[in-house]
Amino acid sequence: MKRIHKYNNPLIVAKEVYGETLIRSLFNEAIKGYEISGSVLDISSKSIKSSYYKKIKIKEGTNITFTDLHEGEGVVKLDVEKTFPFEDNTFDCVISFHLFEHVFNYQNSVKEIQIILKPGEKFIIAVPFMHKFHADPDDFFHMHSQLWLAS
Repeated sequence: MKRIHKYNNPLIVAKEVYGETLIRSLFNEAIKGYEISGSVLDISSKSIKSSYYKKIKIKEGTNITFTDLHEGEGVVKLDVEKTFPFEDNTFDCVISFHLFEHVFNYQNSVKEIQIILKPGEKFIIAVPFMHKFHADPDDFFHMHSQLWLAS
């Protein structure tokens, strides 16, 4: 193991030791108790390669729609500050992790998610709150809650 100076930022140290930041590792541990199923919209993940897919439970037969700001192979273009390109009551679950701190008009996203979710279904969101600032490309605000589950 590489020797790490004792005064390094602990979040950087954790990444060097475990391969992920401490915040990401803790989030992935927290998400492993959740299960997704049915028709799922994953806002801004791009693919199943996101690290949380190693932890979250995926029921057999689940169909996940991946999105990003830019369209790609297997990726639907989605600008969360505009009207979503999906029919009303389409999804059984919407998930979005580590995105909404970068969205100026997040209220539009909440409204659109309510429209595309089937009645009584769930929206799982996580927004980091321990970062002071991390532009990607922008960092507008931090909600002070780690994980929300709305239905």
